[in-house]
Amino acid sequence: MKTIKLLTLSAIGCALAMLFTACGSSTNYPISYTYEVNQDGQYLSYDAYEANEIQTAFDKAIGYDGYMYVAYQSSQDEQMKKACEEVQKRYADAKSIYLKYDLYRITFSAEPGTEKKKEIIGSYTMGQALTKVYTYYSLSGNEDEAYDALKAQKESLDENVYKASYRTLLYLLGIHQSSAGASFTHESVFDARLRSDLGQLAEDVPAYDNYLATICDSIANAHAADTLTVEAKVQLFKHQFLKEGQTEIWNHTFLPTVQ
Repeated sequence: MKTIKLLTLSAIGCALAMLFTACGSSTNYPISYTYEVNQDGQYLSYDAYEANEIQTAFDKAIGYDGYMYVAYQSSQDEQMKKACEEVQKRYADAKSIYLKYDLYRITFSAEPGTEKKKEIIGSYTMGQALTKVYTYYSLSGNEDEAYDALKAQKESLDENVYKASYRTLLYLLGIHQSSAGASFTHESVFDARLRSDLGQLAEDVPAYDNYLATICDSIANAHAADTLTVEAKVQLFKHQFLKEGQTEIWNHTFLPTVQ
């Protein structure tokens, strides 16, 4: 199989065109194929050193030397997939939680005005999350509904009661507002207390659910008598990495303490 190493796809197309006929003198424009592997950036749970090592292994497998890709006159899909599968097997026991790499085929025609076509033809995953269960936690609440309900009561409430109820909502739900490019965020007492646990991917420990629920109960009890004129709801969810859905592990509804 004849291959040509070139710096740019434009140069590849022009060179291949000249092998057959003068540029623009025929409608039978040659097509070239190049391949590249890129790490999928949507997941950040990996060891950077290991990720670079595996990227280098993929590059070597498809013939990329760090400077030039190989251009082929015919599709090499199956050969490239097989080479990438070998890399995946080699790093099956990667210490990173999760890594994902995509194999791209880039098709280029020497026809003037034609754009290159880049598409994923294979994906390769590895890491501990493929054999072990990893989870993370998140908080949710009725922030919008609670503040809207309090705003609707403003004219009928004593000013001090209104302000106290607003402060309670800030403690329990926090607030997230944005407008005209500006944003304002106030962290809730739950967010502050569980900051090191929320969104952090870790190997699943079922007993930890009870631990976090106990913390949430203690926070709820500490604010049970705070001035409040509307309902405030807080929920703690557990998510399993790489799977859809969530499981509620704790919830509490703070009822009005002032009528």
